[in-house]
Amino acid sequence: ISDILQQSVMSLDKQLNCRPLLGQIVARDGDRIIINLGRKNGVKMGDKFQIVLQKNIPDRFNSMRAIATKSRANVVIEQVTEDSSTAIFDGIDSAYNIQVNDIAIKN
Repeated sequence: ISDILQQSVMSLDKQLNCRPLLGQIVARDGDRIIINLGRKNGVKMGDKFQIVLQKNIPDRFNSMRAIATKSRANVVIEQVTEDSSTAIFDGIDSAYNIQVNDIAIKN
């Protein structure tokens, strides 16, 4: 039973590893952002992330729904801590609409 459980855990880990790493922007200062992913999540210096804009709009029942829109903004990680990362925009022209709570997807 122990071997079967171990194999199941390893199989599940393999399946989940193919999913993209998603983080959220928790702070912004000029051309730098802080993402809530760090070493614990496998982020390394030089990793590249694409930014996805998130906005909330009310639906027909007046409940707020999150809508994601792909942006042209890309960032490169320049500093990593255990739980967070600092990144700099790669091409500042595409970074004007980036805000706290937008999503960062590892390329």
